[in-house]
Amino acid sequence: SVGEAGEQKLRGSSVAGAAGCLSAAETSYSHRMGRCGSMGVMGVSLRLAVLCAMLAPAAGEVSGRWRYGSISWRRSDPNDLTSNSVVITVESAWRLSHGTVVQTGTLDKVSAPGQVFKVSADEGQDPLFSFGDGNVTARYDVEVLRVDPIQDLVVGRSTFTWIYGVKGRFSAELSLCCRVSGHQNANRPISLVTTVDLADGEVGSPRISMLPIVALSPSGGMVQQMEIPATDAKGFAMQTNMRYAFAGAQFWTDLSTSTPSTPANVSVVTGVGATSGLLSVDLAPFVAGNAGDMQVVVVITSGNQTAMVDFIVRFQADTGNIPALTLVAPIDNPTLLGMASSAVRGIPAVEAFVDFEVLLTFRGADADSLEPVFFELSTTPTGAVVRERVGLNPSSVVVSWVPAPGQVGQHYICASAVDVDPATPCTPCTPGPDETTCSPVCAAHLRSAPLCFNVNVKGNLAPVFTLPVVTVYAINLNYPFKLEVEATNANWNAGTSLATSGPHPAGSSVVPISGRPSALLFVWQPARHYGGWSNDVCFRAAGLPRPGLETKTTDFCVRVSVNPCRWYAGTQQNLDHIAKVFGSNYVQLWALNSDRESPDGILQEGATVMVGHEYQIRALDSMRYLSVQFSTTRETIELLNYNYFAGGNAAQGIGDKEAMAMLAGQTLCVLPHSCVAAPLQGYLAHKKPPT
Repeated sequence: SVGEAGEQKLRGSSVAGAAGCLSAAETSYSHRMGRCGSMGVMGVSLRLAVLCAMLAPAAGEVSGRWRYGSISWRRSDPNDLTSNSVVITVESAWRLSHGTVVQTGTLDKVSAPGQVFKVSADEGQDPLFSFGDGNVTARYDVEVLRVDPIQDLVVGRSTFTWIYGVKGRFSAELSLCCRVSGHQNANRPISLVTTVDLADGEVGSPRISMLPIVALSPSGGMVQQMEIPATDAKGFAMQTNMRYAFAGAQFWTDLSTSTPSTPANVSVVTGVGATSGLLSVDLAPFVAGNAGDMQVVVVITSGNQTAMVDFIVRFQADTGNIPALTLVAPIDNPTLLGMASSAVRGIPAVEAFVDFEVLLTFRGADADSLEPVFFELSTTPTGAVVRERVGLNPSSVVVSWVPAPGQVGQHYICASAVDVDPATPCTPCTPGPDETTCSPVCAAHLRSAPLCFNVNVKGNLAPVFTLPVVTVYAINLNYPFKLEVEATNANWNAGTSLATSGPHPAGSSVVPISGRPSALLFVWQPARHYGGWSNDVCFRAAGLPRPGLETKTTDFCVRVSVNPCRWYAGTQQNLDHIAKVFGSNYVQLWALNSDRESPDGILQEGATVMVGHEYQIRALDSMRYLSVQFSTTRETIELLNYNYFAGGNAAQGIGDKEAMAMLAGQTLCVLPHSCVAAPLQGYLAHKKPPT
């Protein structure tokens, strides 16, 4: 029952009446208490064990219903990493024909996604879900995700929302009965456990979603590997933190009753990669007829968080042609370019983006050209659409998905190719005199080993600048400065616009670069009055607007400084041309550039010409003193020293006779015997424009 305060507790009366394996006096038990065989319980009473053993199915009965399950948890609000509210998710697969798998409130069999069935008592045992803090519930509803008639299977999802009273570490557990027959733990109990560690900053546990039954055949080689498709709650980049291991010995001990539950035969399921998550299977014992289906339990750990998956590895004899399955990556992905592979992890992670469609193609073929090929998929992410199958043999099916903002992170989408239509129903059966139920007869079929797309969904990303690489520039006056600026978006479908941001120096411009829509060329040739100028030149890149999505922008700046007293010699310039720019004469410039043999010769283009003397300011110097001392004017001094006397700099308003103490020790560019009263007319008449 659910109390008003959000507490969910299993009451003695409901347990005794619904569960059958617990009396009213046995409701105060350890938080891992289950039914038949304790499900990992500490201190199970002998009376409970004996009672559960009495309720176990007799030889010949086919009572099991459980085929597969995985358990994980997440914070209820992914943006509040201090909250104690969590959502625990169980994905499970059941025997479709089992008498208890009916739509809630009816006797109708489940038949379509969206329907709900309540997992009721089986063999007198209700399922129990323990939150690990002493609270439990016997309510276990399953929303149908997909129905797989040919395997007599239905897959569903259940969620348990819970608010823990305190922070801590809890073992949340689902325990129930009973497993299907056909493997080493036929008709035995089930336990799924996830560790919930509520330390601040923790997001949740790993999550697994895979095909419930993995069919392998010798045609793929005697030793094969299959992928345990697990994702880390903290995102794609953290997947290397996950560790994989088989459930430990204590897990199996806790599950055992009078008939023990056992792990998979190590000669068949030989290991799981601790960091790779690849399960190794040796089919030789299958071929020799020494092993049947194997039930496998794997625990995935990330930090202090754990998740668990319980599935079946099935041997499939090569009685015909096994369909071949191939993954085909999106053709518009500039890295993958439609890459195809039939190997486990043969295709790198596929990048997808919020609000943009990604297309994942599964392609199947059968050596028998008359055999059509179908597909069965794992649970796809919310919003993904499995399109109609195209072709018969070969055939393909496309998963179209436009991820939502809440789906940023890692996702697996897996499939298997099948040579019979999965919608083919099984033939019902009639239980024998010693049976409470029976398994229907399903059509013989062959299926490929599963392959998975690993999809890394990225959010609404801001553009990133790729050019320029250098961000600090020092140039001379008159230098024809050109700078390529380019931005891109990791989402190649999003598009990027580029513009200036903030003030740019007078005389500068930006022009588009042909064939590069998200690139600009910044052009500037600093005029004579920019000596000492130093500022950021900024640009803004923006993603192209899309309805419902914030347009993300990125600003990028380069620092451009203009060297004082230094001029870049343009085409066909000599000292006389440059002197006229500053109201001086070639004699003064020749004195400042003593390395020149003659004041008349044409300067080499790009040569650096000193256009002033570098004078160290003294505390008592004033504008009047310097003007007289160097036979120049205040206007000329200011023109040569933008960094002190323009652009709002501190000395801009200093009086003619005021001591320049604030600039003491600084270097001033001074051109003796110069005056800019009549500056440029003569110069412009003779100056060839720079290219």
